Amino acid sequence: MLALRLPFAAVSGVLFSLAVFLGLWQLVSVPFDVGDPVVGRIVDYTPQRKDTPLANKRDPKVERTPPPVTPTLIVDTWGDPSVVTPAVYVAPKIDVDGPR
Repeated sequence: MLALRLPFAAVSGVLFSLAVFLGLWQLVSVPFDVGDPVVGRIVDYTPQRKDTPLANKRDPKVERTPPPVTPTLIVDTWGDPSVVTPAVYVAPKIDVDGPR
């Protein structure tokens, strides 16, 4: 069966390829008339940049001086209420040397 199938497939493949080749060659080989060339105009799509004035449209930035800093006062409610201390943070003293 293989001895009959292989030659039949090869011959039919060659005939099909020749038929496709000749059909395409027939389509391409047909002469056609081009006619006169059409003269067109060139359209320029580049945007035209207009110069803008360099003046700044915003008002100049107003520099304001910050108000003076007044320390707030903390009232000690645990002890004597008549004692008022300023709200200044004092770092605690830490002994980093260790025992001697």
